[in-house]
Order: sequence, then structure tokens, then C-alpha cells
Amino acid sequence: MGMDLALLPAYNQKDDFSHDLLTFFRDYDLFDKIVEKSRQFGIPVKEGGISSFYSRNANYEGAHYGSTEETPYGERLKYVTANHLKDAVKDFKTDSWRNKAIFAFINELPDDLQVYLYWH
Repeated sequence: MGMDLALLPAYNQKDDFSHDLLTFFRDYDLFDKIVEKSRQFGIPVKEGGISSFYSRNANYEGAHYGSTEETPYGERLKYVTANHLKDAVKDFKTDSWRNKAIFAFINELPDDLQVYLYWH
């Protein structure tokens, strides 16, 4: 079993919910760069979390839209701003078309937009 990462960019700079789920192709060298940015600049979500499609609770068998405060590993969800992610991926070389597409998405985000890191 390995660790996966999905990015949940905030809808905008004023709202704390995400409709987008960007799931990386697993690449631990890339994940190390993002983890380092999370350690330096990561901010835990407020109590109650954010609204996203990764919500989990006893009422549903799987993920559903609702409050997301923790990862499946019991860690509090954190976010970094898009400028930190841009810095993490700017010189990273990948053969994964999925990761290249996510890099392009990240580079179009406003620098001050919150991007939640959902490790699963």
C-alpha cells in the first residue's frame, strides 16, 4: 500500500470549499517536494473543515460531498497557497501525463489561493 495525494483547490480566496479533485499519479520524489512545502507553509484547516467530495462519516459507505477535516489517516487537513505549489513543481520533470496536466492547472491558479492537500 502506498500514499496518494489529491489537491483540492479552494473555489476562490474567500470560500472554504472545493469542487475540484486533482489526483496525482504516485511519484514519491514529487510528493517529497510537496511535503516539504507543507512542513514550511502548511496551515491546518479550521475546526469543522471544508466542504469537498472527500467527506467520510458513518452515514455513507464511501466518500461523499460534505465536511472534510481529516485525511483517512486521521491527520488534520492542511493547505498551502498556490504559489508554494508552483514553487514545488516548477523544475520537476515527469513522464506522467496526469501530473503534467496538474502542473499546468496549478500554474494557472491565483498565487494566494488555498490548495488543500488530501493524503490518502
